[in-house]
Amino acid sequence: ATLVHKTSHPNEPVVRVIQGALHLRNIMLVHDCFGTDIWNGNSAVQIQPPLDRNDIPVHATYPSSPPIALFDGVDIKSVSGRGVVVIDGGFAKIKKCYVHDCAATGVYVGGPGSEATMIDSDIIRNGHGNKSARREGIGRGHSGVYLEQGVSTLTECNVS
Repeated sequence: ATLVHKTSHPNEPVVRVIQGALHLRNIMLVHDCFGTDIWNGNSAVQIQPPLDRNDIPVHATYPSSPPIALFDGVDIKSVSGRGVVVIDGGFAKIKKCYVHDCAATGVYVGGPGSEATMIDSDIIRNGHGNKSARREGIGRGHSGVYLEQGVSTLTECNVS
């Protein structure tokens, strides 16, 4: 199955997890939106707890759970931004996945308590940008995996 999200709404991900757990298996996610804000939604997947009116993360308390995303055999591509963003205490497990051809970073991890575990996955050809004559875009030079803060574990992965 393929889930394509092409929208004129700026900086909107295909999937946004703010609380609870999401498990995707054997699906393709293709993302393309207007906007250049790779910090606030211009990604195929964004895993981040909700923010209060001062943009401070609101962490889950029992019985709720923090934002968790489990990907197994998922193909992820973002024409306009990042592939997977895990921030402010989110958690992602990326297993046997293909994160590729994203305009910006393939997998970004940032913020205290954030964690991404990647197992047997290919994270390739990311960071090529998407500037065009008709709109401003994302510049070249982003990375495959970018750990700014938190924990990132890679096992048997190809990052190139």
